[in-house]
Amino acid sequence: MHRHLRATAWLAALLAAAAVPPAILLASPARPAAPPWAFAMALGYAGIAFIGLQFLLTARFKTLAAPIGIDLVYYFHRYLALGGFLLVTLHAAIVAWRQPALAGLGAWPEAHVLAGIVAWLLYGVLVASSLWRLPFRLHYDAWRKLHAAAAVVAFGATGWHAWASGRYLDAPEKRLVFLFAILAWLALLVWVRVVRPALVARRPWRVDSVRPEVDRVWSVALSPVGHPGLAFEPGQFAWVTVRVSPWAMREHPFSIASSAEHPDRLEFTVKERGDFTRAVGRLESGERVYVDAPYGAFSVDRHGDAAGFVFVAGGIGIAPILSCLRTLADRGDPRPVVLYYANDTLER
Repeated sequence: MHRHLRATAWLAALLAAAAVPPAILLASPARPAAPPWAFAMALGYAGIAFIGLQFLLTARFKTLAAPIGIDLVYYFHRYLALGGFLLVTLHAAIVAWRQPALAGLGAWPEAHVLAGIVAWLLYGVLVASSLWRLPFRLHYDAWRKLHAAAAVVAFGATGWHAWASGRYLDAPEKRLVFLFAILAWLALLVWVRVVRPALVARRPWRVDSVRPEVDRVWSVALSPVGHPGLAFEPGQFAWVTVRVSPWAMREHPFSIASSAEHPDRLEFTVKERGDFTRAVGRLESGERVYVDAPYGAFSVDRHGDAAGFVFVAGGIGIAPILSCLRTLADRGDPRPVVLYYANDTLER
């Protein structure tokens, strides 16, 4: 119940963060606009707030993700981003309907209007490439870099577009609110791309062993370098970076398969599926690895009053359950455990 209350509180706070700035900016303008125009501005400011909130949702703040798990936070990120894109699209459509010349229809638009058009097109690229990355055959690492670059440019153009448009930013206090929001979003960007990778770089890990399991499955064991290791809950996962720095934006998520009772050793069981995972078996002992963790809400530790556990897994989905089973065994936990495990062939 406590986790549910925390999750509800966080959801309310996120929605307030999206709703309050537009409400302040739209309050009592010095030059009131006609209803369709005012509605268009409301849609635009709400869209900016929704899109700006994406920087918070993708910052991997453990406190934010703890009640519900970062996977659900990312789902929320996806749907909120779609909502933001829909809002700015409606904003642009109403502007084009009411003032075609201002929207650049029939004439070259003013600079700040052109910035808004560029931002809207980039948001469309972000949405399309995220929803249809596989049909477009976009490599995951290339998509991430495209996503990050397009988001930064689009949001910068959005900020300039809104600032230069001006009607609802006519009072100094409103400009201050808008500027504070923009700086807060930029601070989140700095945290994600600069500060957090620096913190991860300060706690490196070393490859101890790489052993084959079955049918292109590998288990990789890591030990900490210059730090005591990682405290985590069994069943959680980590973002792992190999052969590049934490600033390279090439980390990949893997479930931790080792026991939480041994924070000085991490083990990941990985199946070859893509370009990155196919290289896991070629890792060598002593190689430097960076780990950003722990994340995830799937854990036996969140069900301390359970009389026992039933696990259901298929294929490589067994990895987080291995962590739970090994942790329960290391603790001497007497509660009964039943595992249902399926594969399409016996060899796997």
